[in-house]
Amino acid sequence: MNALLVLADGSVFEGEAIGADVPVSSGEVVFHTGLSGYQEVLTDPSYAGQVITFTTPHIGNYGVTKSDNESAKVFARGVIMREIARRRSNWRSQEPLDVFLRARGVGWHHRYRHPPLNTATARHGFVARRIRHR
Repeated sequence: MNALLVLADGSVFEGEAIGADVPVSSGEVVFHTGLSGYQEVLTDPSYAGQVITFTTPHIGNYGVTKSDNESAKVFARGVIMREIARRRSNWRSQEPLDVFLRARGVGWHHRYRHPPLNTATARHGFVARRIRHR
């Protein structure tokens, strides 16, 4: 399903919404530039109400393991990424990232072109955003 990411400055980015069925979500856009740690970031209470943009090209490569959670729930309001890994490769993995997010009602969106999104957000600071399914 197609999705639109709309920033407060009016910038619009098209992507694909394939997470939980959330018609519209909004929050402060923040970036995570680490190569790993996506599960810890998603379950960290300090990210409550925020939409996390992962700048690493592929997220979900090693799946999700309950013992790596920072807390009992996902605090992020949404997730933006370039591409979600379709196959996980870690012997500790208990479930794929997409299943983890859907089960917790988190909308995640991929196939966004990150360089323009990163530039717009860096230029205007952290801006409120909406993701709307079309």
